[in-house]
Amino acid sequence: MNRRSFIRGSAITGAALAASTFLAGCKGATEPENITPVPVDLQFDVYNHTQGFLTSFTKTGIMSGTKLTLYPSTIVYEHGLQHVDNSRIALRQDNFGSLIQYARGGGAQLEVPRANKSYDIFLFNDSAVEFYNWKDDLSARWNNWAMMYTKNHLTFFRADRDDITGEERVWGGELLPEIGDYGVFDQINNALKPVWAPFRYGLLDRRPDLTNGDCSYGFGAANGSEFWSTAHMFVVVNPGLLTTVAQQVAGGFAAILESLMGWNNLGNYVTYQPIQSNGVLNQVGKDFFAYMFVRDPGARNIP
Repeated sequence: MNRRSFIRGSAITGAALAASTFLAGCKGATEPENITPVPVDLQFDVYNHTQGFLTSFTKTGIMSGTKLTLYPSTIVYEHGLQHVDNSRIALRQDNFGSLIQYARGGGAQLEVPRANKSYDIFLFNDSAVEFYNWKDDLSARWNNWAMMYTKNHLTFFRADRDDITGEERVWGGELLPEIGDYGVFDQINNALKPVWAPFRYGLLDRRPDLTNGDCSYGFGAANGSEFWSTAHMFVVVNPGLLTTVAQQVAGGFAAILESLMGWNNLGNYVTYQPIQSNGVLNQVGKDFFAYMFVRDPGARNIP
């Protein structure tokens, strides 16, 4: 079904249902929980979370008020999808709206509404499954916290620490000849708004001229480590130990990721090792950053 026709049909059906509900209310009739179920049509757009649109399908004549469970393995099999993890699914309202359910090893469940409606399904690249597993297990131990932050538009302001300074360009704003790409925040934000996407998963707003915000960023002694972070406080790179631009960008990736996770080290690795090469986010890094936001209940589209 044409998507525009589907949405138009949804509006007509919704208006009719609203009118009938109003008339029933005027007659002093049924309570909302006793309203007779009606058949509705649901459309699902399926995305690989970093690679783009995969397919769409509809469920027709589904009765309102019932439970519909969507299994990633079934979607993968029925649509012949490749290179995606068939054990995970994130179901959201249309246009990367609010999260309905993120599920691993099962399905995402939806209570069928009383009008035709569209939803987004996100499946995940299979390149980072090892780290998805680790993060999901960690979140389960934390009562399913997704990230330490409860929103997906975060302001980072520049604040070097310990009287240690460095180059602003490491963090973003210009092309770095040493790596052939842009700095830390630019690369992360590009992963959170892929070129194909009509929505944005999240935004890390770098403000070199501000003195406060959600978290500071810059250079520092990092407690004698290459980089360090504390959620809601600071992320720093130690230029005494990470001496090249590529190394400092890599350390910036790691510090920010650990700040978002609220945990040191990604799995059993030093965080920057699996997610980048020569200061450039690789596919694992892009997949993992995007996955963090797609699965997070605090994230929704930022226009």
